[in-house]
Amino acid sequence: MHFSNIKIFLKSLLVQVLLNKENMQQDGYRILSDNKFNSYINTNPYFATIMLGFLNRVNDIRRVDLFASITAFIGDDLFWGNLKPVVCMISLVILFFRLDYSFLLIPFIFYFFLTNFLRYYGYKYALKNVDNISNFYSEYIYKGFRIHIGRVKFIFYGIVFILILFLILTLLNFNLNYVIIICLIVIINFFARKFNYYFLVLIFIIGLVWSIVK
Repeated sequence: MHFSNIKIFLKSLLVQVLLNKENMQQDGYRILSDNKFNSYINTNPYFATIMLGFLNRVNDIRRVDLFASITAFIGDDLFWGNLKPVVCMISLVILFFRLDYSFLLIPFIFYFFLTNFLRYYGYKYALKNVDNISNFYSEYIYKGFRIHIGRVKFIFYGIVFILILFLILTLLNFNLNYVIIICLIVIINFFARKFNYYFLVLIFIIGLVWSIVK
């Protein structure tokens, strides 16, 4: 079973190699399933082994489509929408404080371990929970992690935001007019409950150009 898990894990790394607009990951899953599955499928690649375990126990294509959609939503939200931004923000903080570059391995290892842990144990998990697999998104193992990683993301967004403000104000020699403008932008976006980072980027570029011309 251990060797089988390794084999499935390694094959799952290549599930997106034949990705195309017509049938998405169909060719990848055909190879991953040893030609047992050959239908249109589109889901998040990190859930490839969980999807394979589900495919090996379920023949109803409607259930397959449903679960593929669920894992696509979960994967995009969890990995693209939360985990990757956290890794990016941590890396930016490390670079900002000019820490040893070896510290960049910390967020990388965290991301690498988590995603590949899911790939490695996903097949076994799916085989054991195939009857309840459609409710995976409501399980605490997902919901608990999703809540915490979302909080961590916004904490690091705040840290990076403060660092960007510091850089802007430093470049502008803490010009009072720019301080007022930045504060107004923050307040407006706070009440709008949606922060537009393009304003900060624009002000940062203006400040950088101004400091060079000046």
